[in-house]
Amino acid sequence: MKLPENCYHKLGMGKPLGLGSVKITPTLYIINRKERYKSLFDNDYWNEAKKKEEADEFKKAFENYILTHISEEDKVSLWEIPRLKQLRTMLDWSNTQKPDWLERTRYMLIECDPAVFKCICTSKNNRKTKKRICNEFKDRPVLPKANEVIEEEIEK
Repeated sequence: MKLPENCYHKLGMGKPLGLGSVKITPTLYIINRKERYKSLFDNDYWNEAKKKEEADEFKKAFENYILTHISEEDKVSLWEIPRLKQLRTMLDWSNTQKPDWLERTRYMLIECDPAVFKCICTSKNNRKTKKRICNEFKDRPVLPKANEVIEEEIEK
C-alpha cells in the first residue's frame, strides 16, 4: 500500500534512529492464471500472462470494504481510523525533526541514569556504583500512543 506523503516504511532495527526508513513504491500486476497455463511458453520465454494495472481502483475497493466492516462508517479514509492514525504518526518522517526526538523515542535501558536520560522508571541507588539508576524494563509502564509522544512536544 502506498503510504501518505512524507511517510516511510520501517525495516529492521534502529527505528528510533531513523535507520531502516525506506520509501517503497508498489506496482500492481494482475496474473491471468488460465491464460498463463494455456500456453506455458511464449516463443523462448515463460508466459507469465501478467498485466500491469493501476492500483487506485483496487485500493479504493479495499478501503471501502474495511470501512464498512469495522463500524467506522463516519470515516472517509483508512488513515482516519484511530489505529492507522497512530501508525501514520510513527511513519511520518517530519516528526524526526522535533526537539528531543531521539530522547523521546529511544530504546529502554536496563540501567537508566537520570543524570543522563529522562528515565521512565523510578531511580534507586545502585549498591556497587552508588549512582541513582533504574531498570526501565523491570517496572515498565504502558508506553504512550505515538500521537501522545508528538503532542507532548507541542505542550512544552
